[in-house]
Amino acid sequence: MRMRRGSLLAVAGITTSLALTCCTPGPTAEQATSTAAMSGSAPASSPGQTVEAAPTTSIIKDGHEVIAEDLEAPWSVVFREQTALISERDSGRILELGENGATREIGVIPGVVHGGEGGLLGLAMRGTDQLYAYSTGADGNRIQRFDLIGKPGSLALGGVTTLLDGIPA
Repeated sequence: MRMRRGSLLAVAGITTSLALTCCTPGPTAEQATSTAAMSGSAPASSPGQTVEAAPTTSIIKDGHEVIAEDLEAPWSVVFREQTALISERDSGRILELGENGATREIGVIPGVVHGGEGGLLGLAMRGTDQLYAYSTGADGNRIQRFDLIGKPGSLALGGVTTLLDGIPA
């Protein structure tokens, strides 16, 4: 699965709601080339969040600018400052997206049980050092808080606190 510029991913809250995803068409190859050539243009962002423009060495496939490849059931995206963190529903992994489109695993949520629409679902950030994860475990769904340590390029999950568990799946 690929993640494409132009995709709009809603961030899951710390409640029992799931992350919602909806796709919008991306630019044509001609538009992407024109946009990359222009200086000072940046993709749209959520209020209060800054997103830097992608490097000009991007790849255009099927009329979309590819910003990450080889993701396994990506489900939620949050930003720690300007660094995208992506959850993979089935593997329970959280990945850091680098400026060059490469992904790096920052941790695996322990005890994630995937099946159907269950697994690692929503992510949310509080400040720059607390990551919240909504996931399915053996005893139902749960909300956990993780310390997020390090800097971009070396982020890692730290200690975990389960805030709520046994939420019916």
